[in-house]
Amino acid sequence: MARLRDDEALHDLSAELAALGPLTLRQRAIVRALTVASRVLRVRAIARDRAAFAARMAPPGPRDRTIDTVPHPAVDDATRAIFERMGVAGPFRFASASEATDLKQHLKAIMANTHNPLFQAVRARDPEGAAALAGRDDIFRAFNAHMYDPTTRVALSQPSIVDPLAALMGTDHLACWRSQVFQQRPGHRTTLHQNVAFPEAFGHQSLTLRPGHTFRPHHNLNAWVSLSRAGTDNGCLVVLGGSFRDTRVYDLGSYFARHPTALLTCMAFFPTHEVEQMLALLLFTSGNHRGVTKLMLRLADFFHDDLFAHEVERCDFVCEPGEFWVFSNFNMHGSMPSTTDEERFTLVGRYVNEDVLDVGDNRVRLNFGRPLDFAPTDVGWQPLARPMRHVSAA
Repeated sequence: MARLRDDEALHDLSAELAALGPLTLRQRAIVRALTVASRVLRVRAIARDRAAFAARMAPPGPRDRTIDTVPHPAVDDATRAIFERMGVAGPFRFASASEATDLKQHLKAIMANTHNPLFQAVRARDPEGAAALAGRDDIFRAFNAHMYDPTTRVALSQPSIVDPLAALMGTDHLACWRSQVFQQRPGHRTTLHQNVAFPEAFGHQSLTLRPGHTFRPHHNLNAWVSLSRAGTDNGCLVVLGGSFRDTRVYDLGSYFARHPTALLTCMAFFPTHEVEQMLALLLFTSGNHRGVTKLMLRLADFFHDDLFAHEVERCDFVCEPGEFWVFSNFNMHGSMPSTTDEERFTLVGRYVNEDVLDVGDNRVRLNFGRPLDFAPTDVGWQPLARPMRHVSAA
């Protein structure tokens, strides 16, 4: 944890505040009012020690932090053993370098096309939001391309990806429920973070745990498919292998999302000037992995003296075009700043074990000024991408 604390500069929020920029008069008034509220809660906070306060922040559902894989020709025994210990496996070969380049260009064309199905779905419900999206050079333009683009769906359904995932998940009943693209640009980075209990912890019911099952780290896996070279110099993904055993950073954020008053009480442990900084980032930062994620990591470090005290190993996802890594969302992951002008372009498929998790109608929720909510089938999209062998047998 000491190295993580230094690498992330947890006690220095200046860069995140600078990215936020100056607050408006209204925003400053809100911060001041909530700071006063936090001070009022101080007596409540200091009446119990940190450990007692943190003990309430347990995860809301059944969870087991062990991983069990199954033998499969696509993954050797040594790789499975490493995955069970670290929650990370790879690199695997997805496609040739030329095929990866073709897929990258295809996805960029989708992003550049303001008539693609994503824009059409947004425009039908929120014309102003569609205009805002059209004016942004944003990776979000290719969000969930597997739902409406046959090329992306086939890519994320083929055996070269799903066979290793089936072995690591311990099931043949898996599906890609989300897909995204990422472009790492010079100087940019993503703070280390965890994604554990899915969006339903924040009111999104697309994915729910089936009755009688327990949620485990390998029931939700990411295929991190590199469509360009990825190295430490151009900001490749960094995963803290083994950190899936300690989800208290995520649990803290999930608890605060459901109990905002507890967040103000938590801040009462800190000096007033720090509370003001924290509130500014929590309320007004742009992009969840800028200030908010770093702040949750800092708060978890404050409340848990033994955070990540077990074996944790840094894994740099270095790979060539057409290769991919697999990792559990339970693991802390992010990226370091790119120090070159070379773009890193990645397609990510997020997969679930359908024996354990019910995807339902896999609703899409977007927000470009006002929330949008629709089922993929309502607009003629495919809600899931499943292995090609299952598709052909259907």
